[in-house]
Amino acid sequence: MHRSSAIRRYLFGYFVTNVGVGGFTLAVGLILFARTGSAEMFGVLVGMEFGLGLIGQVIGVSVLDRRDALKVAIIANVVRGGAVLGCGALLLASAGTTVLVSVFLVSAIIRPLYRAASFALVVRVCEPVELARVNGLRFGLLQVAQVTGLLWVSLLNAVAPQPVMLLGVAVCLLAGTAILAELRHLPAQAPPATADRMSGRWRELGAAFRRTPAVAVHLLLGCAGPLAVALAAVLVAPVNAELGGGALGIIALDGSAAAGSFGAVMITRKFAVERLPSLIWAAPPLMAAGLLLLGLNQSVPAAVVAFLGLGCGSVLSATALDSLLQYRTAARLVGRLAISQEAAVSLFALVALPVFGRLLAESGVGAASVVFATVLTGFTVAFAVGWSVRRTRLLTSPVGNPD
Repeated sequence: MHRSSAIRRYLFGYFVTNVGVGGFTLAVGLILFARTGSAEMFGVLVGMEFGLGLIGQVIGVSVLDRRDALKVAIIANVVRGGAVLGCGALLLASAGTTVLVSVFLVSAIIRPLYRAASFALVVRVCEPVELARVNGLRFGLLQVAQVTGLLWVSLLNAVAPQPVMLLGVAVCLLAGTAILAELRHLPAQAPPATADRMSGRWRELGAAFRRTPAVAVHLLLGCAGPLAVALAAVLVAPVNAELGGGALGIIALDGSAAAGSFGAVMITRKFAVERLPSLIWAAPPLMAAGLLLLGLNQSVPAAVVAFLGLGCGSVLSATALDSLLQYRTAARLVGRLAISQEAAVSLFALVALPVFGRLLAESGVGAASVVFATVLTGFTVAFAVGWSVRRTRLLTSPVGNPD
């Protein structure tokens, strides 16, 4: 298969799969809230999703050390897509929420497996000189796919019984898998690393952290964007219920988050590396301001503006911090640092999201939004303190002597 064709197939399969991934959490949240009326339950579940993701990350490192990345991606997606499809069918047949919760938790373990395998596939489909371009396209497509997934699920929720949302998600997951399967004619993967070599690689990462401790602050700041995305997912159903928005309200809230995300992509597409820190100064306050507005004014216009800020700020934050992390890190350490970033996000969310769900249940949307606006403001404080000590070195000191 020609390289350019392989790149197109890979990116298309990646996009279609992540449309399903982007819509899955929202679909589960809407169904659970409709059946239980509990935002706390969904907050706990999303927190557990990140916790189980830690298990998936450990499994992913081990499996990808021994198995072909394309096979891992295909098997993970077939299992996940089949489980979601079966869950949707069972719910249409009047099954209880236990099956939904079970599939959600299983998918939480599988998700990092697919993500890690997809990351490893990049070096299979393109030449080294094309890595930066293809990775840039991956990131942009991921944002678009996640937003498209939210809109897809919102549309299905408006026109069909709620379990049909899961069928729509499953179609995306399985279609993305079928597209990826066309890459089976790629050259064989290099022999996997031995266990000893893998152990040595993680020791090397530990040494890099000791030499450049500021990277720990970088990873902490990287939690802000994913946290905001998760908060928005948990907030959609209770905010819409409190405002009486109905199916159109879900579309309005997700649509405003989508508009914010698209706006951020347009803002950042030509940003020079040296200007990226300015986005980190702007993103957490923007997200915090959105939540604060929602906390002080529970109205449809305020909610739309709040979700617009969450969508825009999360993409600004992720774009700046991910790009700077890649820029400062040696090529041989990028994958391991990416897993470390995911682990930091998982640990932070594991603590924060159940607390957020409890606040929603006990104190309502207003109080919970104000509390987490304060949490997001804390990221700006952490950045300001680190910047006052290290200045630009906080985000640019080389990790492992970048190539």
